[in-house]
Amino acid sequence: MKKILFLLAGYSGAGKSTLLLNALNKNLPVFGEEYHEIFQTTTIPAKFPDWRLSAQERLNQGSWFNEDHVSFLANTDSLPNHIVLHFDLIQILHERYFIQSCPDELFALLPRTFNSFANSAHNEMFFRHIVSNPFFRKFDRIIVNTLYTPWETNARQWKKRQSAMIIKERGLRPLLFDFQQPRTDIHQSIYGSWLNSIEKLDPYLSLVSESKDKRLFIKEQSAFMANA
Repeated sequence: MKKILFLLAGYSGAGKSTLLLNALNKNLPVFGEEYHEIFQTTTIPAKFPDWRLSAQERLNQGSWFNEDHVSFLANTDSLPNHIVLHFDLIQILHERYFIQSCPDELFALLPRTFNSFANSAHNEMFFRHIVSNPFFRKFDRIIVNTLYTPWETNARQWKKRQSAMIIKERGLRPLLFDFQQPRTDIHQSIYGSWLNSIEKLDPYLSLVSESKDKRLFIKEQSAFMANA
């Protein structure tokens, strides 16, 4: 059986968790018609989203993970054949992902500041490093869907998460940026550098289909990073 990774990426507050849950519960082909049936076989942890669950707890409960778990999954031999990966493009640029194994040219850019996220060239370097993780080579096919939501919508959706109920039930990870500042330059830089990174990393990356929702970029690739 082919091993398939479904990766949904997007800005913090873009609505990735909501989209994934709707895709599963409402039978929406977020990753394209060809792979929709396989996506429906993936198993969601009992609590999602819940960042307090460890990678091992998630593995025990299902096959949905987030960017924090990539290193764990890379070092785990027995994985589900089909995995869903929730990628927060802001959180993944935080230095905690690079302290352990970071090339000199990236280490020189740490720690990152709020303003540094506007540097597309630097963002792209970090994204390339992340996607070069051996974890991604474990799959025969990777479906990448990037959810684009305008800055204003991101800010509005993030603020809705600040309710006491969400803080009590889920907890909030440290905020690495300020939605009070309309930094559309950072917003565009992160999306652009992410899409450039996945395009350039693998010459076999190809368009599967265009979603009816123009905010979605649905792409697939075969033998991801095979020659890296």
